[in-house]
Amino acid sequence: MKLLLDMHVSLDFKACLIDALGPGHDVHRAYDMGWDTKENGVLQQAAKDAGYSHRLHGHELKYVRPPSLALGTTLNRGNCRA
Repeated sequence: MKLLLDMHVSLDFKACLIDALGPGHDVHRAYDMGWDTKENGVLQQAAKDAGYSHRLHGHELKYVRPPSLALGTTLNRGNCRA
């Protein structure tokens, strides 16, 4: 799975997702890709063209539990806030 996080998702949460998902999954933030200034439609097309299968927005994470709970896995990281 190739997952793109919007620029409002923290580095800590990105690290937690990487730990939870394990090997074989690519997790990047729009900011890391240099796409933080792209408008929504342009960003969506860039993500699609780059092969991202999923896109996660920071506002969607407001009420989500840490990824260890949401994904049913155990994490070694203590700070898993979006």
